[in-house]
Amino acid sequence: MKEVIKKWGKEVIIVNEPEYCGKLLYVDKGASGSLHYHPKKKETFYLLEGMINLEYDDALFKMFESLAGSITLLPNTVHRFTAILDSILLEISTYHDDDDVVRLEPSRSANE
Repeated sequence: MKEVIKKWGKEVIIVNEPEYCGKLLYVDKGASGSLHYHPKKKETFYLLEGMINLEYDDALFKMFESLAGSITLLPNTVHRFTAILDSILLEISTYHDDDDVVRLEPSRSANE
């Protein structure tokens, strides 16, 4: 496993193989990930703990206390998550490559 500190919290990469990737995203209350998209990557998110707003394209998917189920985002879907409470997201996706991220707006910490 690999832990990566982010402005919004931390990312724990459980596995990143050519066929699939699994991560835990720990998002601090009030923090937001960058507004971005992946030209190749397909991602499914499932809320394990907390409360998250996931913006994607022109929609808003509210994930509350694991009750909202999962959501799958196809390649080229513009998205960003914001934590309403300290939260943990499970991300299952195709292979993660840092070169497959196009950032449109930066991440925000809880203090910004």
